[in-house]
Amino acid sequence: MFLQFAAMGAYQISIGIYLASVGYGSRIAWFFTAQGIAALFMPALVGRIADRYVPAQKLFGACHVLSAVFFGFMALAGTAARPSLMSVFVPYVAGILLFVPTISLSNSICFIQLVKNGADVGRTFPMIRIWGTAGFIVSMLAVNFMNIESSPAQFLLRAAIGIVLGAYAFMLPGCDV
Repeated sequence: MFLQFAAMGAYQISIGIYLASVGYGSRIAWFFTAQGIAALFMPALVGRIADRYVPAQKLFGACHVLSAVFFGFMALAGTAARPSLMSVFVPYVAGILLFVPTISLSNSICFIQLVKNGADVGRTFPMIRIWGTAGFIVSMLAVNFMNIESSPAQFLLRAAIGIVLGAYAFMLPGCDV
């Protein structure tokens, strides 16, 4: 949970500062609209794939690694003095389409592992989930302390967290119930 939400905290709060710094302040709403639209259908679509074809932890890992690749492309495009809007927006949308379903997948994986280990889900899950909030805050503060709010380096941080979490996900125990 810590890394799941740390990935989001690395860019979610400061992406508007970055977009404004490269002259796209008036386009910030497009980025958040794309995220909202992805949140409408991607969790159900990816959840169906996890239910039928691919173990949840492996799909979770693949989504994180692929999303990290797109955030890396976004960081690379952002190194230009004035990147084109599409060179930043397209990889962002692709990364978000892959990232958004990982939130529900992380919950599913956690619930399955708690049940498999005989834990009281209602009492245990909140104690685990709070680490997600901590991860978001820590990565958001890291972006601020490193002074990269207006830099594409925040997307590199996001990509690095995604790669680490994706690799870790492939080591998780199976999610067959």
